[in-house]
Amino acid sequence: MALGICGEPVEADFMTIVMNELSIKGGYCGYEEYPICLDYIAQGRIDVDSLVSDEIALKEIVEKGFEALIKPETDAVKILVKF
Repeated sequence: MALGICGEPVEADFMTIVMNELSIKGGYCGYEEYPICLDYIAQGRIDVDSLVSDEIALKEIVEKGFEALIKPETDAVKILVKF
C-alpha cells in the first residue's frame, strides 16, 4: 500500500515485486486506505519503527524538526517529537 504524493519519480525494484508475487496499490486521497494501513500496523505487517528517522524533544522542533525537513539534502523521513 502506497499513500502520499511524491514530488519526484520513485524507483522500484520490480524484480523483487515479481519474484515475490507482490502487489502495489496506490491511493490518491487515502480515505479508504487508512483503515487498511492501520489494520496492517496493528497486525505487525508494517514496521512503523523503521519509518522514524529521528527523535527530538519538543524544544528542538524548529531547529531539528522543521528546518531539517526543508533541507533538500535531508535524510529525515518522519521525526518523532517527544513531549
